[in-house]
Amino acid sequence: MKRKKVIVPLVGMLAMSVFGLSGCGSKSTAPEDFTFSTEDGSFSFKTVENAETYTVGVSKILNDSTGEALLGINGAVSTTLEDGSEGYIWSEQTGSNTGLADSDGDGIVDGTVVFREYSSSATEVGAVMEAGALGVGHYIVQAVASSNSELENPEAATYEFTVGGTLETPAGFTAQVNEEGYMEITAPNSYYLSCLTATGLPEKMIFEISDGSSVIETIEMDDFSYTNTVNGPTKNFTFNNETVTGTTQLDSSAEYTVVVTAEGDGDEIESAAAEAYMASKLSAVDFASEYDLTSSAECGDYSITLTLGTDAAGNNIYELAASVNSTAILRENGTYTTDGKIQELSEKQVYGENTEIKFTASETEAEASVLDGKTLTVVKGESAGGWGQEAGDVYYLSGTGLALNEMGFEFTGAASSGPGPF
Repeated sequence: MKRKKVIVPLVGMLAMSVFGLSGCGSKSTAPEDFTFSTEDGSFSFKTVENAETYTVGVSKILNDSTGEALLGINGAVSTTLEDGSEGYIWSEQTGSNTGLADSDGDGIVDGTVVFREYSSSATEVGAVMEAGALGVGHYIVQAVASSNSELENPEAATYEFTVGGTLETPAGFTAQVNEEGYMEITAPNSYYLSCLTATGLPEKMIFEISDGSSVIETIEMDDFSYTNTVNGPTKNFTFNNETVTGTTQLDSSAEYTVVVTAEGDGDEIESAAAEAYMASKLSAVDFASEYDLTSSAECGDYSITLTLGTDAAGNNIYELAASVNSTAILRENGTYTTDGKIQELSEKQVYGENTEIKFTASETEAEASVLDGKTLTVVKGESAGGWGQEAGDVYYLSGTGLALNEMGFEFTGAASSGPGPF
């Protein structure tokens, strides 16, 4: 990931209340001569009259054209930025110091902000990290005295800075022409968390639909909105605009590509782009019967599942399906041969342990066939159960040295327990 630290001149700003600026002659309650180092997180400022303790916090400014959905992010709050605009900030990955005081009586409060990594736990904070490890994005530092009986609603001194670099490359986006003939693009939940914690949120998302020779439709999504939910100790982020649909009528039989761009700020934060995965054009194989011998593996962003069975004529057939976000984006099917016999083992229809199965591909959407001419072996393992599955023996296909679109993978274990094959 490209990164560079951008140092912005220090600015002391007086926060405005909802009633406007303080009257003429009134003394500011914001700390004066506020300085902050983006290199190590050190800070200093003058004490405020009647103040006892202070807080210094560093927050990430959340890029969103509306900001409304950002209230759903755990820890996101609205604040006034240096240009006078209202923005949303998020402090969960950054750092803060509370209970600060002028311990030596010299009229200066100083110290170093403790930065912490993002933690997915609801009970444990992230590990301490160096200021230089902050993710790409826009940040605001606020220094403010704590309220007391002599000091109500104190103002904050602020300082904004940018950690320059490149946004998170869009990954896991899938696309397909729907029944009405319009392109539908679906975003993954995982992409947002990477943006939020590692590289900052895009200013907007851009989707360019091409027919191989030219761009025929461009969709811009300014409302890059997400919702935060908590599931036990793990925080999950859901893409509100889960599906983006075009308005140009397309030919469902034609070939299209969709380029997804995360737009930067046009200055220090650079854009990133990648192609969305197009949904599979091959139809799913129609199994007259399936065997309890399904295996799965991971390959890059792909989740791969291999299924054996027979067709209506009794031929041995297989299907390998590669999916992203439960959308099949690549299929391969064909036939297989084996000397093994189907057996009733542990109340399952399977080939016996150590049976060798050789595959012959008929159709594939991969750059090169994944299983054509390959031999896999039946292996017996044990399942601990869970998610509605009973504990007991499981049978799966094992094979190494396989590749899907030049990405290597192995079938080395039973399909994991969970809600669905992936």
